[in-house]
Amino acid sequence: MTRLGAMSQEAIRLGLSSTAQKLVVSTLIMIAVVMGIAIWLASSITSRIVAIIAGILRIQTGELDFRFGPSKDDEIGRLKHSFDRMADTICE
Repeated sequence: MTRLGAMSQEAIRLGLSSTAQKLVVSTLIMIAVVMGIAIWLASSITSRIVAIIAGILRIQTGELDFRFGPSKDDEIGRLKHSFDRMADTICE
């Protein structure tokens, strides 16, 4: 009877070990995916901000006819639109 109990305990231990390994692997994969998304998002936002800075510098150096043009309807897009309106006001 104790041999049967020991075999059951060993089977449970092996099952738990296998499950733990699968959880570790899936967790590492999810961390990599989330980090990839975070890097992509940060890069996307940074490039849009750099474009705004470049446009502002063009206006600042006297290129008053510069406009950002159509953009997305998000915070950065609304910021670009505001700078376009400001440039329109300066040109009047």
